[in-house]
Amino acid sequence: MWRATRISADAADKMQINAGLLLNNFDVANPVEPADEDIVCETTGDFSITCTPTVEDFFADVNNAPTNTKEGKQITGWECSLGVTALSITEENLILSLGAADVMEDGGIRPRRTYKAEDFKSLYWIGDMIDENKLFAIVMDDTVSTGGLSFTSTNNGKGGLALTLMPHSTITNIEKVPMAFYILEKVEE
Repeated sequence: MWRATRISADAADKMQINAGLLLNNFDVANPVEPADEDIVCETTGDFSITCTPTVEDFFADVNNAPTNTKEGKQITGWECSLGVTALSITEENLILSLGAADVMEDGGIRPRRTYKAEDFKSLYWIGDMIDENKLFAIVMDDTVSTGGLSFTSTNNGKGGLALTLMPHSTITNIEKVPMAFYILEKVEE
């Protein structure tokens, strides 16, 4: 008799483990080890990924039309985000966490009230899977932080910079969802 409370023989090979790397450049078609200059930050602790559709029922206000039918359901958008904790405190990471900020003449970083086109970046997050030959990868288009700056530290412990990153759609390609997911085989250089 089989049981539904079991684990498949290859379950471990399909599990993502540990934290990962946030990158400003990664080729999903050729997943080689990233160069140091492509690493935005190492991530630590828990992380969360969401990609949720905004669903409308176009029959909801139509007389005599049933609601909650597949014909009436339409996806009108996607809200996606990645929440990670960065280990490193750098100028780039502080600006990234604020979403809209500039480096001042004296070297300080000051938030601003408006976004600029260059604030929106393509970012990539990669994490190991238990199968050491595989990676879990997330591609985020036109990404900007929406969580602001949040840095925590503990006595005799490491600090962490919380990043809440949100990829955005663009009106020049409204059909493209700004987040994609990959399970990749690592390539040795």
